[in-house]
This record gives sequence, C-alpha cells and structure tokens, in this order.
Amino acid sequence: MKSTTTERDEAFAQVCRRIIAGQRKNRKPIPFEELLTKALTTRPERHFVEYDSALRRLYALRRGRESCRPGLATQKWHEIYAQVRVVMVRRPQLSFPMAVAFALAYKRPSRFYMPEKHARDILRRVIAAETMVI
Repeated sequence: MKSTTTERDEAFAQVCRRIIAGQRKNRKPIPFEELLTKALTTRPERHFVEYDSALRRLYALRRGRESCRPGLATQKWHEIYAQVRVVMVRRPQLSFPMAVAFALAYKRPSRFYMPEKHARDILRRVIAAETMVI
C-alpha cells in the first residue's frame, strides 16, 4: 500500500509531466521557477492525508488547540477545516467525523502542500526523465 506522501509525489510528478508536454506542444519553453510555481499551484485531485490523522488534527483545530505556526502544513489543515465547516453548514445532518470524511473524499485542495525543496527535487527528476526519452 502506498503512503499518502508517495501518492502526492506521484500526482505532482504527473502534473509536471502534463505541463512540460503542454509547453512542448506550444513550443514555448517555461523557465524552471515558473514551471515549479505553476505545478505547485495546480489543484490536485484530492487531499493527500489519512482520515485518522486528519480527524485528530481537525478536532484539535476545532477546539483551538492546534498550533498557529505559519507554514504550508498549517495552511493545509486550515483549508481542510474550512471545507469541513462548509460541509457541516450544507449538510447539517452529518457529524463532524462524517463531514471530515466527506471533505477528504469530495473536496479538492487549492494547491499541492509540499515543501518547495521537495517539489524542486521531483521536478528535476521529471525533467531528467523527460529529456532522456527524447
């Protein structure tokens, strides 16, 4: 069974390949930094978090016990929590755990939540693999 991190990395690599293919088709090279930003800000198909971990973190956030450290991880949890709150307003019959499950299953994150250094490494590997194919 793949970890959510591995799944996220594979989805990010796929987005990178799709962007590179588009640039080749249009014959417009994109600078590395622009390609990285475009890939990171592409909306993934789903959240790459485990339900149990999400439920624990979101309960803490709901009770005000979650740390307020700045960073991508905090942004990710706040985004998921906001989606859960919307689900609970639109579907008041759902309990909090059911709303978390619904949000994780049917809502999409606004971006890839991963360290930029890690994203760079993945993008470099994708570019290296793509240039070997040519």
